Amino acid sequence: MNIKKSMLYALCSMLCIGAANAATVDFYVGAMAGLGSLQTGGTNSFAQSYGALVGLDMPVVRAEVEYSYIHSTRSGADLNANLAFVNGYVKLTPTPMVKPYVGLGIGTLFAGSVSAGGVSEDMNTQVAYQGMLGVQSNIPATSLFVDVEYRTAYAPNIFEHADFWQNEVRLKLRYAF
Repeated sequence: MNIKKSMLYALCSMLCIGAANAATVDFYVGAMAGLGSLQTGGTNSFAQSYGALVGLDMPVVRAEVEYSYIHSTRSGADLNANLAFVNGYVKLTPTPMVKPYVGLGIGTLFAGSVSAGGVSEDMNTQVAYQGMLGVQSNIPATSLFVDVEYRTAYAPNIFEHADFWQNEVRLKLRYAF
């Protein structure tokens, strides 16, 4: 059996174990904001992002669907991009108050454009990838969780010979039902 199948079986086993004990599975909704850098075609710029997410939180793993809107302005050019991801997270050495985690996501960059001087160019819709490293903490006596994470996102060939590469620090606020 190859390593990809082994990892898939392990992830499915963790999800099934968590789902079997419904008391340990929390459905959540949330919002996020981030600041960082964006590189497209060799040009770096400051970027900000906003988004929404829904997911399931279990003791060791977390799964979510995320939407992000990214905006960047540099030298009079505006870049706007929409991204959608399916993310999976694994909590590393979870403790009662702080849970460090690592995550991966796959999705798509869609409905993006760059405009400058009244001329707009649409981005190609492309598959996108992201990796996250962060910490999760709950606010005592509430159903609120706060995540602080570093995220890097990549989408190839959004323009002819130009890739999309974003690095940012994000703050997430999640409400568990």
